Amino acid sequence: MAGYASRQSSYTTGDTIDASDSNDEFDAIVTAFGTSGHTHDGTAGNGGALSKLTGSNSITIGAATAGTDITVTFDGETNDGVFLWMEDEDMFKYSDDIMIVDNETLIFGSDSDWTIKYDESGDDDLVLTGSDISVESSTSAKPVMTLFNSNADANGATFKFKKDGTSAATSDVIGNIDFLSEDAGAAATTYGRIQSTIVDVTAGGEQGGIDFYVAENDGTLTKGMSIQGASSDGDITVDISTHDGTAGGLKLGGTLVTATASELNALDGFTGTVSSVSLSGSTDNTIATVTGANALAGEAHLTFDGSDLKLLEDVNDGSPSISVGGADAEKGMIQAVFDSGAQTLNYLEISTATADGGTDAGKIRFDVDGTDVVEIDDGGITFTNGANWELGVAATSGTTAGKGLTVSAGSSATGSANINGGDLTLSSGGGDGTGTSKIDFKTKANGTDAAASKMQLSGAGVLTLSSGGVIVPDDGDIGSASATDAIQISSGGIVTFKDDIKIKDDGTIGSASAATAMTIDSSGIVSFVDDIKIKDGGTIGTATDPDSITIAAAGAVTFSQNITANGTIGGTAVKDEDTMSSNSATHLATQQSIKAYADTKASQSDATALAIALG
Repeated sequence: MAGYASRQSSYTTGDTIDASDSNDEFDAIVTAFGTSGHTHDGTAGNGGALSKLTGSNSITIGAATAGTDITVTFDGETNDGVFLWMEDEDMFKYSDDIMIVDNETLIFGSDSDWTIKYDESGDDDLVLTGSDISVESSTSAKPVMTLFNSNADANGATFKFKKDGTSAATSDVIGNIDFLSEDAGAAATTYGRIQSTIVDVTAGGEQGGIDFYVAENDGTLTKGMSIQGASSDGDITVDISTHDGTAGGLKLGGTLVTATASELNALDGFTGTVSSVSLSGSTDNTIATVTGANALAGEAHLTFDGSDLKLLEDVNDGSPSISVGGADAEKGMIQAVFDSGAQTLNYLEISTATADGGTDAGKIRFDVDGTDVVEIDDGGITFTNGANWELGVAATSGTTAGKGLTVSAGSSATGSANINGGDLTLSSGGGDGTGTSKIDFKTKANGTDAAASKMQLSGAGVLTLSSGGVIVPDDGDIGSASATDAIQISSGGIVTFKDDIKIKDDGTIGSASAATAMTIDSSGIVSFVDDIKIKDGGTIGTATDPDSITIAAAGAVTFSQNITANGTIGGTAVKDEDTMSSNSATHLATQQSIKAYADTKASQSDATALAIALG
């Protein structure tokens, strides 16, 4: 060894060894070890090479000298290995590569909290097992993690998240990439996240998804975009879940897209530009619609110029229409119906269609200024009960005559089949209890400016005229249901009664000035308060003999039949002469005078002769 160049003493058998001899020898050895040490490299003076160190299972290198690093050098022929203990830094420094042989592990932590293993038995993987890994740097824009592939083919490196388990399920999170920093209050905040999930775990129908989250407003992570595999092969969907077209969603060039998905879908198949759109059939102000091929086409018959919306179809029998509703069988429609084979308007039809069989289903209602005014249903036209309504013609102005209003019931086609026309019914409103209603007829009289009531039909059926009268045509009839011609009035004013005339017991028939001119009592006696006059040559008779009595203009009365008197006959035309001396041809003799005259005759033959003479 170094410092111990030679023995201090040599001995032969039989020599006496003094203490000094041994002390000198051991002093030289101590001096050699205590100063420069020795190498034990097999060179002269350094002892043989060490192949094994043994002791109490521990070896200490170093003299515990403060601030002194300890170096262990592995001396090779061309390359040396250096193993340095850095005293002040409290760490080891390796100056050469370190190799972990196949399937061996580096263990970190007294509880093996982290391990690094080279797995040669698999795909030559380096397997790290533990909880969290932090790659830290205080240098700007550091640390940088690079996955470098130097192979000359088209394949690059892969950063892989892998999750294995026996209970994989839909919505399982496979991996997250989080982006963390601090807020202004030094609180740790996750500002972004990329997350991959299982959308469908079904074998043969696997679907995955990648979701993008960002912190919004209060730091809450909110999913803004989702990319998912669809259930159809080769298809994926990209969903911007927060798009509302108002505060958040898709932006293009920094501008928020305000259109909805439905509005954007309306452009499906559109290949033009906003500044130059090409549409088939388009003219000024035409409205575009989507064809069956998902292309836009301008509707030549449907136009809007900013104020007027028009649907004009200039073809024969076009009859354009506008419909609203749920289906063709459940809709309301306005249609301009053309004349057959022409473009001329015949009529405008407003119609409804419904499967509901109710009488009020599919009705048409008119609303004026927020108030329902009138309804049209299967039963007819009905005004609402919110007010008293008027059906009329607007008043004219100036000297223009007012226009008429005609209400007409339906009529059948003319012919010889004796078909009835439609009835016209005027009905006042129904009431309740003792309440009544009426029909009032108003007309305008000469010298007035407004129509006034002239005739009223009461609820009891009484027809009242306020003025004027009832006029029937010449020879017109007034009658009842069973006797329509009970009364007939001729052009000359003659009234003919088809049957009896009856008035109440003690009823009167009169005139305006003599209301009781004629009275008929319960027994049929007729009393006249004044004269009875008939026309010159007028007759009084019966149904069988209407001219039984004729009264001439001069007053002569002619009887067409015999006169039978059961009482007295008086007056200036009757003479009571027992002698019949006047021999009158214009007077009647009384029974008493005839008897007296007959008694004066002497013979019966004369009496008989007289009787024969008198008839």
